[in-house]
Amino acid sequence: MFVQLQARGEQRAEQRLLTQQNLQRLMQILRMAQRVTGRAVVAGKQPLAE
Repeated sequence: MFVQLQARGEQRAEQRLLTQQNLQRLMQILRMAQRVTGRAVVAGKQPLAE
């Protein structure tokens, strides 16, 4: 029982890490697109990089 719970906790931590990495990658892509277009990619949002 305990082993299963521990494994689940590790999976959750791993998923959190993957989500963080995906978010960072997405932000990099958005910043790159913003540099190319010269304006905010998402309407109504401030430019990410000044």
